[in-house]
Amino acid sequence: MGELGPEHLVESYVPGVTDPAALLAELDSLATQLEAHFEYEERSIVAALNVLGPAPRVP
Repeated sequence: MGELGPEHLVESYVPGVTDPAALLAELDSLATQLEAHFEYEERSIVAALNVLGPAPRVP
């Protein structure tokens, strides 16, 4: 199924023809990749914010 987005994966699914286990595996793989990317982004943002100093106090 390759490097296509979830819309293509779901739209290309044909009941009775496409292997549902393969679709699930592709969606699980995509979810894992997205989680890893978001964790990287979070670490990058936190590191950048930490350079700015402590957060301001909110009354």
